[in-house]
Amino acid sequence: MPLTLLKRLTVLYAEDDTVLAESMRRTLDLFFAQVHYAENGDQAWALFQQSQIHAVILDVRLPGLNGLDVARKIRQQSREVPIVIISGYQDVPDLLAAASLHLVDYLVKPISFDKLNAVLQKMVEHLLACGLIEIELAPGLVYDLVSKSVYGEMPEVQLLTAKEALFLELLLKHRAKPVLLGVIEHEVYNDEMTLAALRNLVLRLRRKLGPHSRIETLKDVGYLWR
Repeated sequence: MPLTLLKRLTVLYAEDDTVLAESMRRTLDLFFAQVHYAENGDQAWALFQQSQIHAVILDVRLPGLNGLDVARKIRQQSREVPIVIISGYQDVPDLLAAASLHLVDYLVKPISFDKLNAVLQKMVEHLLACGLIEIELAPGLVYDLVSKSVYGEMPEVQLLTAKEALFLELLLKHRAKPVLLGVIEHEVYNDEMTLAALRNLVLRLRRKLGPHSRIETLKDVGYLWR
C-alpha cells in the first residue's frame, strides 16, 4: 500500500518523553501532511475534538488521561479512525486486554524505522478498507474524501463545493437507502434549505460525476445513491 497517501492526512501524536517525541515528530513529518502533538492525555483529547484528525498514535503512559483512556474516548466518537498505541514491554498485557478499542496495532519501544513503517502500512490498509481516504463510486470513478474531489475516467479532476461534498457523503453513508429531505436540510444546509437550491446542487453534482452518477431522485421524499 502506498504510504504517499498519508501525505494528505493529519496525525495526532501524544508522548510525554520529550526526547523520543522530538525524534518521532521529525519522522512522522516525513509521512503526514501535519502532526498534531500533545504531551499529555488531556491535551491529546482536546486536540482530537478541535482538529481534523485522520490517524492517532498514543503513548500508553501519558500524564492525566493515559493513552488507553484517550483511545476509549476517541472510540466513543469514531469506531473507524486508526489508533496505534506505543508501549514499553511491561505494558503489552494491558494492550492485549484492550481488544474492544480495535487498535490497528501497537509499537513497543524502542521504535525502529522499520517497525514504524510496517505500522503505517497497516494504517493505510485500514483507512482504505474503511473508506476513510477514498471511495469507489463506480468502476472508473473515485471520490477523494480528503481533497473533496472526484477523479477517474474523465478529462480532469472535479473539485466539489463544501455542500456538494456533504450531500454526496450523506448519500454514500446511507448507500442504497433513501435520505429524506428533512435530513438533507439539517445535515447539508444547517436547517435553512430551499428546494430550488437543493435541485441546483444535485444538478451540478450530476454534471461533475458524469455518466457514473448514481444519484436517484425520490419525488417529494429525498434522494439515494443506488
